Amino acid sequence: MRKLCIVVCMLLSINAFSQQPDKKFEELQQQIAKQRAELDSSSKVTDSILLANARRNDSATLARSMEQNTNNLVSFMKERDRKQKQAMWRNLGIGILMLVVLVVGLLRKRKKKDTQ
Repeated sequence: MRKLCIVVCMLLSINAFSQQPDKKFEELQQQIAKQRAELDSSSKVTDSILLANARRNDSATLARSMEQNTNNLVSFMKERDRKQKQAMWRNLGIGILMLVVLVVGLLRKRKKKDTQ
């Protein structure tokens, strides 16, 4: 008797809690599927717009970077030219000083020969 009661309760509980499929539930699933499709298409459009914007920003950044590199190169070349001119004038000054020392030395040597 006890076993029969347990079996009857189990069968009643299965039937009591089972649900029949509703058309509303199927309609909701279809609406969700449509919304997901719309979301996917709009996300594709958004992604393509973001990608185009990123490319434009990258090209602008690249242009700025190239301009900055060019300016740095020009300033480096100007600094190098300035240093080269400074070294040239310094070497020219040392050369002229050595020439003066040579001339003075030769003149002193000639005076010593003349006085003897």
